[in-house]
Amino acid sequence: MDQLNPAISAQPLIAILKRLLLEVGEDFAVRLWDGSYLRSADTTLPPRFTLVCRNPEALRLLFLGQDALRLADANLRNDLDIEGDLCAVVALKERFQSLPMVWHQRRWHSLFWLLHSLPNTEMLPGYRRSATRHIKQENSDAVAFRYDVSNDVYALWLDPATVYSCAYFEQPGEHLTRRHLYC
Repeated sequence: MDQLNPAISAQPLIAILKRLLLEVGEDFAVRLWDGSYLRSADTTLPPRFTLVCRNPEALRLLFLGQDALRLADANLRNDLDIEGDLCAVVALKERFQSLPMVWHQRRWHSLFWLLHSLPNTEMLPGYRRSATRHIKQENSDAVAFRYDVSNDVYALWLDPATVYSCAYFEQPGEHLTRRHLYC
C-alpha cells in the first residue's frame, strides 16, 4: 500500500467529498492520506482513474491552489498521484471547472473552511516563485535565446532562400528546394 500520512484525519472531509464526487458525475476514485477510499460511481468495474492524496496539503492544493507549479511540486514530493487514465483526469478538470462553486453557498462553505484548516507546507527549495509571474527581462531573454541567432543556424535545416514552409514530398529523397518550386 502507499505511504500515506494518517496523522491528520480525513473524516471531516469525507461526507463533503462524497457529495462532490456524486455531483461531478464522472467515474473515478479518491484515496486519501488516512486510507479512506471514495468512489464516485456505484459499480464493480475499476474506476477510470484514482486520485491519490498522500498528504492533506495535496487536497488543499487541488481545490484552493492556483499555481500549477505547486501541484507539480506535490507530485514530485509523492504527495499527489494519478493511477489510471490521465486523459480522463483532464476531462474531469474541465467538468469540475464548469461546476458553480460559489464558496459562500452552504454546500461549499464547509469544504472551504475544512480545506483552509489543512496544512500548507512550503514548496521544495528552489521552486518558491510562481510559474505565472515573469518579469519583462526574463521574457525578453527567452525570446532572444530562441531567435537571436545567425543565419548559419537556420541554413542547417531551411532551403537556400531560408524560407519557413511546409512541403509534400511525393518521393523519398526529394530536396526541399525542388518542392518550393511547385508551391
